[in-house]
Formats: sequence, structure tokens, C-alpha cells
Amino acid sequence: MSVLRPVRAHRARRARRQAARAAAEARHEAMWIRFWAAMHDATKTTTDGDAVTEGDTHA
Repeated sequence: MSVLRPVRAHRARRARRQAARAAAEARHEAMWIRFWAAMHDATKTTTDGDAVTEGDTHA
């Protein structure tokens, strides 16, 4: 048995783990971006105190 096989297996596992972690971090960041965008939209008001809706032009 080759001595390098366990090393290659370890590197492959590490690479898969790093890729999975990077994907999870990207999903998590996207979730927070959507969350804060939704919070920002929900708390936006116009100068007269009305909540902003899609049709408002005086926002």
C-alpha cells in the first residue's frame, strides 16, 4: 500500500470540509443580508410619518 494514500485521503477530506464551510458561511452571510434588508424596508418611513410602500414617490 502506498504511503501517500492516507495523505491524499486527508487532503481530500480537508478540501471537502473547507468547501462545505465556505458554502455555509456564504449562505449565512446571505441570510443576514436579506434579514437586514427586510428590517430596513420594514422600518422605512416618509417625511410625513407614513410607512413606505412600493407605490410611494415621495419617499
